Amino acid sequence: LLALKIISNMKSSDIDKVTLPVTQKLFDLVEKNVPDFMTQLDNMIANKSYCDNLLSEAAFENDKINALKNKFKETAKAQHAKNEQQIEEAVLDEDKRNHFIDSVLTGYGKRFSLRNLLAEEKAYHIKTENIPKFGYKRLLEKKGFIASDQNIDMNSYAENLGVQLLLSENIQIFKEVKEKCIHHLHLSKLAKHLNENFKTHKDILLLANSNFPLYKLTEQNSSFKMNWQLEQNSELAETFADYEADCYYQWKNKWLPVCQIYGENNSKKTQLLILNKKLLPCLTQAIFPKDPKIFDDGRFYIDLRAFSADEELLQKLLDAPPEWLKKYGDKQAQTKHLKQNVLFELYEHFSLSFSDKFSGKVIEITDTD
Repeated sequence: LLALKIISNMKSSDIDKVTLPVTQKLFDLVEKNVPDFMTQLDNMIANKSYCDNLLSEAAFENDKINALKNKFKETAKAQHAKNEQQIEEAVLDEDKRNHFIDSVLTGYGKRFSLRNLLAEEKAYHIKTENIPKFGYKRLLEKKGFIASDQNIDMNSYAENLGVQLLLSENIQIFKEVKEKCIHHLHLSKLAKHLNENFKTHKDILLLANSNFPLYKLTEQNSSFKMNWQLEQNSELAETFADYEADCYYQWKNKWLPVCQIYGENNSKKTQLLILNKKLLPCLTQAIFPKDPKIFDDGRFYIDLRAFSADEELLQKLLDAPPEWLKKYGDKQAQTKHLKQNVLFELYEHFSLSFSDKFSGKVIEITDTD
């Protein structure tokens, strides 16, 4: 309202000559404020009758309004460029960097882990030899890792990165185990198979992927129950690390947990694996040598590097830009984009090995079964 009042006594050419202060507050007002600043301005113009007693008709002339809008946009653009330059020149805040890494590890530990299950069943070995690398790289906004008056909380995102690694790890292990389960079984034959091949519930492991809700198992076989359907005095089979399943299967008066593997996979069917805990594959974990980038007793390699401070890293991408980087334009535009970001890397090395005695069964279930 004040801005409209001021321009009512000015020519559009005079408005063009005005120099507004390049400030974060004005930038936030024009670019980020909700409801949007420009929308508010347009609404006032569209409903100028409500302002007749406050503003003259001259305040609503199109050339003046356009000049005012351009001036605000121009100033916001200058502040945006200033912000980008400050981000490029800033060094990473060590406390934020370390806290981010801690949050990644926290996220990793929040979900059911097939790795931990194998470790509990003594199917886990540690070696220093080089085995396949597993993990990922991510480009993250640098502004979340520098000292700033802007409160940017990266903790939830960091935890999610840790969860993503765990889910990917579970899916990879499940996939490799499933590929070794060459014998298929129909759901109706599950009880018969358990009776003929197992003497105790302690040796049975039921694993399912997550393609459809497990309650559908209860619709197809009455021996399956969701946890909320169990009687209070139901005797649950001992399970790994106090894992509380969503679904259970009754065998010999005890309820076996169905351990569900969450995450994306390519199968269109739910796959239920029936495994013998005594014959589980062995997970071999490679341990990294001592290094500031190594965490969790040598298991994880975690690094966070700013392109603006690592010329070799920057040049490596610019010399052979991937398709996603080419979309930002020429080399200068690509450089600018990279300097606004950091490279996050999270890796580990592990492999699975199976004994000749391994013999799992797989039950594939669809909605129509």
